[in-house]
Parts: sequence; C-alpha cells; structure tokens
Amino acid sequence: ERIVVSPQEKIRRDDRVVVLTRSGDLHVCRLGREGAHKVELIPFRQDTPPLTLSRHEVLWIYRIIWVSQ
Repeated sequence: ERIVVSPQEKIRRDDRVVVLTRSGDLHVCRLGREGAHKVELIPFRQDTPPLTLSRHEVLWIYRIIWVSQ
C-alpha cells in the first residue's frame, strides 16, 4: 500500500490521518476529538479501542489525501 499525506492540509475530526509520536510509533487512523491537551485517534479496525495521546506525545499529524492498494 502507498499513502500520500499533506502537511499543509488542515485536519478535521473524522479525517484519515497519519500520526507520528515522539517514541517513533506511526499510527494510521481517523482523527477523533482534538483538544488543547489531548488527541483521540480512532483505529480503522472496529475491535481496537480508540487511543488518546497527549499533545506532548505527538510530533505531527498529517491528513491522508490518497491511498492505493
């Protein structure tokens, strides 16, 4: 699979995003709630619970603009 992201695109709730954390974890998911201190990530797999990260843990969040399989 190939994923194209855009650092310039504004992200909104329910957007498909790629998130890189300070620990080096890379998450491909939907953006849930986004607040001043926390970010909620919703996995595409229904059996996986949402992940909440503090803003400090996140290096960047980029919006996915294209995916090929």
